Amino acid sequence: MDSFYDWQQWRRVRDIVDAEADLLQQLPENCKDVNNALKELGLPGSDPLLNNPLDVGIPEQKESTLGAQGNLRVYVDSEIEPALSLQRFYEFLRPKLEYQGIQFVSRRAEADLQWDPYGGWTYAPPSQNDLPFVSTFHGAMGWFAPWDWEYSDPQTALKYQAYALQQYALWKDWGDRVSAFIVPSFFAGRELCETLGVNADRIAVVHHGVDARLYCPEGPREESVGLLHVVAHWRVKKNIERIIEAYQASGVKLPLTVIAHAWDPKALPAGVRHVQGALPAAKVAEYYRGAQALVFATLSETFGLPALEAMASGCPVIVGRGTATEELFGSASIVVDPFSVPEIAQAMQKMANPATAADFRQRGLLRARSFSWERTAAAHYRVFQKAIWEHQLQHARSGGVHAWFKRIIGR
Repeated sequence: MDSFYDWQQWRRVRDIVDAEADLLQQLPENCKDVNNALKELGLPGSDPLLNNPLDVGIPEQKESTLGAQGNLRVYVDSEIEPALSLQRFYEFLRPKLEYQGIQFVSRRAEADLQWDPYGGWTYAPPSQNDLPFVSTFHGAMGWFAPWDWEYSDPQTALKYQAYALQQYALWKDWGDRVSAFIVPSFFAGRELCETLGVNADRIAVVHHGVDARLYCPEGPREESVGLLHVVAHWRVKKNIERIIEAYQASGVKLPLTVIAHAWDPKALPAGVRHVQGALPAAKVAEYYRGAQALVFATLSETFGLPALEAMASGCPVIVGRGTATEELFGSASIVVDPFSVPEIAQAMQKMANPATAADFRQRGLLRARSFSWERTAAAHYRVFQKAIWEHQLQHARSGGVHAWFKRIIGR
């Protein structure tokens, strides 16, 4: 399995370079082939993995004091700046974890466990294993998806490919220091198993939640929304261009509203409106309530919070086939091939019919009841507890011999 993904990394670099013949002209004269170009960028030529230059020592193990003052003490690295969608996930979940009895501490030395709520290809695994470490892993797409799912041009893709290779090497080398992985869907779990070779018994599938008081059918609504597409941050995989093309082909008389951060379209066709994100959650809920349907036909998702929030708000949903959105919401939404403009357009036409929209509105409301941040927090707490107990069993030391082994042999 490892050799397949190592090869896929190399193939991706070749695809990027092959996409534009003039790309290598920007490099020095001695870099006219792929191997030398990669070396110039700091990559090891035809070897698809970077050598890990870091040599971090392992601190002495320490006993956990789980249960002191009735709290499980958790450390989260505050220097990590997550993407907007991951920041929202953490902001919704943290208060529910505190209600479960978790105390967040500012110093790692005071913690029973370190938690990375933003795990994925953009963040590194732990460099130490003196504490149990749990990662809520949001996807590895940045390592292996076709480059044009992530980047709009090959120059940018090649620039970031060095970083992607570094991150992949780090996770391959240090991934076994993660006590447990939490993933938001079975799709994300399969991605983690296949790319890093993580054993399934180290993975817990815990769905994200939804705030039913904030995202609900009752409340203020934005007018003249029509069809809606919501993304926290523009990326190619959010499929905005195809959705707009499908809207034009559909002939639907409703407007199309796109809420997106870091997207700067030069011109938009008639009927399409761009609302600059990021908006407060309460304001996004108003757009959900006022929309005829959410068109969330993205290329890949490991969960898809906008789809769930829209359903809870009484907004019918269209989702893309093949990834987590179909797994989680397919029975309550119209599922389309996200690469097919005609199929997306046909789904828009269906949702423009009030009877069809009303049907999927009810399906979505029922499906949304299965999700809550309270359930998400309770499941995280159980994973945290298990990780601490297992870490104590494996790493607690007395006189240089594992305590559990001493008990087994009766010494």
